[in-house]
Amino acid sequence: MRCYDATIVVISLFLIFFCDPTSSECTQQGPCICVLPDGRYYNVTGLADSEPFRDSKNNLTVLFHPCTNVQMLLNNKTCGQNGQKVSLCMNNTLTLLYGTVEETQMKWSTEGNCPTFEVHHNDTKWIIDIICQKENRISFSLDYPLSPSSKTHVNINNLMYCCSNSTYV
Repeated sequence: MRCYDATIVVISLFLIFFCDPTSSECTQQGPCICVLPDGRYYNVTGLADSEPFRDSKNNLTVLFHPCTNVQMLLNNKTCGQNGQKVSLCMNNTLTLLYGTVEETQMKWSTEGNCPTFEVHHNDTKWIIDIICQKENRISFSLDYPLSPSSKTHVNINNLMYCCSNSTYV
């Protein structure tokens, strides 16, 4: 029996030290497609034809258009520089911030166990979680209060575009 126990310990140590810890990460296959190593994937390209999502909390307003850059107007101001099309626009009454599809990566969140969009623009980072639910609606909501870091979490509860060949939360 001791030989069996030693074998279990050796196998466990091998798995701990030599297995790829990133096996749950997804590979971005386009602006809005994320494929997991087990073959499951998330495809939200159907949202590209929708109007930008909008939510406001206190003095903060966020517009988000996944997958493509579009012309956005927020509080009578054009987001982006010189009429540049953007995918994310945020206004906190003092500053107008924005991000583009080129600055966006679709990743797998180990915290929320869901796909996310990460938008990096200059020194600001936004995290947009995609929450897959069996609901007949699409919603967009800004988490509030905001964290003291430069991360903003936004949730998309998405009807059918969210999960293809995957499990629902």
